[in-house]
Amino acid sequence: MRKIAPEPLEGSSHRRRWKYSYMLTITLGVLVTPLVYEVSLLSAAQWQAMSGSVPQVKTPVLDSIAKGWAWALDDIREFQRTRIRTFVWKQVYMFPFIIVWTGIAVALLRKC
Repeated sequence: MRKIAPEPLEGSSHRRRWKYSYMLTITLGVLVTPLVYEVSLLSAAQWQAMSGSVPQVKTPVLDSIAKGWAWALDDIREFQRTRIRTFVWKQVYMFPFIIVWTGIAVALLRKC
């Protein structure tokens, strides 16, 4: 029986996908490299601390990520506090909302 090689349907799109995936891999590698470096510094410092000497490790990338995360959480909390305090809780709007919300929850739980 003779075997026939399959013909590609899309033509040369495989090369383009390879090029973009190559660029994406390089970009992600460049972005993740400082994080991996600082995490390895922290790990090595923990091993050194077990032998008795306590090294001081500087991690500017991890520190900036932690500060940004804390800043974002503070902003979200402040936004939620001001939103809830300034929202007008009228019964005319809240009772239908509660009934609809309960109906959705019942419908979802009945499907489970």
